[in-house]
Amino acid sequence: MKKTILVLLALTMLLTAAGCGPFGKTSSVTTGTKEIESCKTIGDVLALKGAEEDQHGYMNDEYYYVFILNETYYRVTAALTEEASDAMWDLDYFDDEYDAKYDAIISPLSIVKYENLSERIPSREKLNKLVGKTGGELVDGGWYAYIYNSGSAIVWMDFDPFSYIVTFDGTIEYDPDDETFDIDEAIRDLKVKSVEFDELGDATDPAWEEEYKWIW
Repeated sequence: MKKTILVLLALTMLLTAAGCGPFGKTSSVTTGTKEIESCKTIGDVLALKGAEEDQHGYMNDEYYYVFILNETYYRVTAALTEEASDAMWDLDYFDDEYDAKYDAIISPLSIVKYENLSERIPSREKLNKLVGKTGGELVDGGWYAYIYNSGSAIVWMDFDPFSYIVTFDGTIEYDPDDETFDIDEAIRDLKVKSVEFDELGDATDPAWEEEYKWIW
């Protein structure tokens, strides 16, 4: 599972952001992308006002910073030095100055890739292609279930790199006394009725996204 592959340094995505308005407006995307691509380092991005909700992560020699600016999702990839990696590991998470020290370490990292993730939000036509598939097909294709409503068949699932609300045909009954309950198995034979885009999910593993993109 992707969440065991990647070391997450921080994940601070507020769910209330979805209420601020639709992401990916044409004017915001155009203006924001130019502003982002003028940044040379992670520090330059951190200095942008409005990039308040973010995700940080790294793998091997790459550092990922995901954020929202002008109601648009962005991800920048920076070259991670061994020195910076070691310095991050040496930080004490409970240090009152942790955030400041962490930002000081990542700020000099040079950006090597810019992505406007909002451009990848799937269309209604694309989402409708998932109708009729089974939960097992989604799970085997890299979808990750993390919240569900017992007594219904509504499941929140992460995939590439967003979160979706998936409604299945049937019901999911959770028995708190059943220690073997597995949501992936519970939905395996259920068929998808509808899929709705929800918000940004875990966007700190581009390699995982590439591996499972065939599901569409």
